[in-house]
Amino acid sequence: MNSKKKEILKILLTLFVVALVVANSLVYYFRIDATEGKIYTFSEASKQVLGGIPDNINLTYYRSDSVRKIPYLARNLNLIEDQLNEVRRLSKNKIDIKIVDPIKENLVQKMQSIGIPSQQINQNSTGSAQQNIFFTGIELEYGKKTSVIPFVFNTNNLEYELIKAISSLISQDNKQVGIIFGDDSSDIATDYPVLAALFQNGGYDWGIIEADTKFFDDYTGLLVVGGKHLDDADLVVVDQFVMSGKPVVMLVDILDVDLSNEQEPLHPEYQFDKPVFAFLEKYGVKTIKHPVLDVSSKKIPQLVQMGNSVGYPNDYLSIRLLPENANHLHPMFMNFSGLGMQWAGAFELEVPEFEIPEGIDSRPTLTSLLTTTNKSWLGVHNEVIDPRFWQQIEQSAMGAQRGAYSTVVTAQGYFESAYKGNDIPSKPGTDPIFDSLIEYNDDINLVVFSNTRFLTGLVQYMNTVRPSITMAQNIFEWLANDEVLMQVRLKENRNMELSKIQDNAKSELLKKATLWMNVLVFPLLVLITMIVVLVIRSRKKLRRFEK
Repeated sequence: MNSKKKEILKILLTLFVVALVVANSLVYYFRIDATEGKIYTFSEASKQVLGGIPDNINLTYYRSDSVRKIPYLARNLNLIEDQLNEVRRLSKNKIDIKIVDPIKENLVQKMQSIGIPSQQINQNSTGSAQQNIFFTGIELEYGKKTSVIPFVFNTNNLEYELIKAISSLISQDNKQVGIIFGDDSSDIATDYPVLAALFQNGGYDWGIIEADTKFFDDYTGLLVVGGKHLDDADLVVVDQFVMSGKPVVMLVDILDVDLSNEQEPLHPEYQFDKPVFAFLEKYGVKTIKHPVLDVSSKKIPQLVQMGNSVGYPNDYLSIRLLPENANHLHPMFMNFSGLGMQWAGAFELEVPEFEIPEGIDSRPTLTSLLTTTNKSWLGVHNEVIDPRFWQQIEQSAMGAQRGAYSTVVTAQGYFESAYKGNDIPSKPGTDPIFDSLIEYNDDINLVVFSNTRFLTGLVQYMNTVRPSITMAQNIFEWLANDEVLMQVRLKENRNMELSKIQDNAKSELLKKATLWMNVLVFPLLVLITMIVVLVIRSRKKLRRFEK
């Protein structure tokens, strides 16, 4: 065989080997995640969940084609699909993925029934504005069980949302979190829609705790929402749950405002004399008896009936709590993105003095988890709190001392029962439900929020719906001791996409150009290079032969 034929054979064999490598990579492949945030690298906890799926899960990504016309969403589509494909690979193909346009498939009514709400986009057509709806959400089906991720806009929290939904589907036991409502709430869906949405999609059991000790074994954690109607007979039940060493979260309104009378200036209604605040003081959480105002305050509209219509006649004050003022070391505040609280109150911390028994190394520890900005100030106790008089409020704050104030705090370590040394309280005419009290525990985990309103319907007017839902999720995962989901949250979820190209048409053009470069231009350059090398070698051999 002459040298020319040998060179041609080498080229053909090289191309054949390249083709085999490409074909093999479609079945067996690996990749290196070089992104700064490791957005394609799933946490070990996620891999364990995905690798342990016993039976097939059907995942349907409901995405309207019109999403491609929304620049800030279109840029994320490939990232979302890549992450879904990674989920399928890690599940060893036990997750079957479909992408469906609900509008083309006439599934709009189904979207409403399964809990994927429509979104609106304003588009210009022949000079006039038109409003079109679109959908972007995920439904997972596992046997007869379903779970829904109602909003899928990017990959920032997609891993967490998917693992939460899958864990809920394949788990044999629902998470048990007990709830006590200590205010006027009668309907959770009406009064606390953020919590209601969490219960619907989170796989949590809930119920109002009865005055009975059996719930110590039934629930992994306790949530107390509101406190103005709780007396000592109720609070001793909370106290003993705290003393059992299980996590407890209390949300109490230090001050409230009656919005029913639009004609009168708004005055805060203080709750300082309620038993719940004397109870918290036994754990070192003392109430500051002044409203807290802040430069980060927002104005939010209050929806009221105006004759035959509904309107927003006035704005009401809300404190905006910022991520930089949170303690991100606490699991509940990992990846905290902000929160809106209406008429915030605040706490000051004072460690109680206990005689700690011998052999116990734990000490009572009080920590602030979330504060206002350092430019906030305390309002006058009897001051009008009404944005219609905001200039007056600003003037009264001219000489006020500025500083950060704690709105969420935690008590951890060794604490004694708030009722140690006292008679066990009971309802009038009834016997105490406890024969004796747990008097101390060296592993207390109590978290106290100074407001309940971020879980109510008011969040929709404060641009904090998503952060409020995320905060509620954090609370329940901490109370449920859901270690898998907390580990997933440890992974920082950042949007690392290149987004300098804002024009959607230019972005699509770049994608097409990149595609052709990869499938045509680069292989063609390789082939041309090989031919050139072949020609050069042939000429060199020809010269040597002529010599």
